[in-house]
Amino acid sequence: MNSPTEDLQCQIQRAFLRRIQEVLDSEPAERLEAAFAEANVSWSSFITDAEAFSGVDLFELLHVLNRPANFPGIVLRFSARREILDLGILGYTILSSRDIQQAVQVMQRYHGLTARTYQANFQVLDGRVVHRQWIKPGFRGPRIEIDEEHVTGIWSMLRQLLPEEVDPSGLSLRLGYA
Repeated sequence: MNSPTEDLQCQIQRAFLRRIQEVLDSEPAERLEAAFAEANVSWSSFITDAEAFSGVDLFELLHVLNRPANFPGIVLRFSARREILDLGILGYTILSSRDIQQAVQVMQRYHGLTARTYQANFQVLDGRVVHRQWIKPGFRGPRIEIDEEHVTGIWSMLRQLLPEEVDPSGLSLRLGYA
């Protein structure tokens, strides 16, 4: 029997896997089967029973799918489609926050529920959200998919948190290595 935390992690993983499925739905079945086979996953099983794949390593799957011969850009498209409510009760808590600063604090506090491979730190300084991310010690997997998923996902979530009267075209993103 899973703990409530493990149940929430599985629920979030299933929501993320459904978003991947939405992004890939229009692709030819043969390409999907071949790409998923590289990750030791059956596409046809995936679309009929996504719940059975809650143990699949999301970043390993995205790493294989993101290869140039498969579906380059899949990570960015998947992350941009995510909704805060994909996080279940955690998403509801984020949306119920009194302001963006509190929402960011909730995201930071419970970040470990959505990512086991990296840690993130958010701060609101002088009206700006400053975000830092680092890979947890011992992780040896693909990094580019982690970076793309995280930055795009955070960007998408911040846009969802903005009040309607705020024009999101005024948002800017600066990367420390760019």
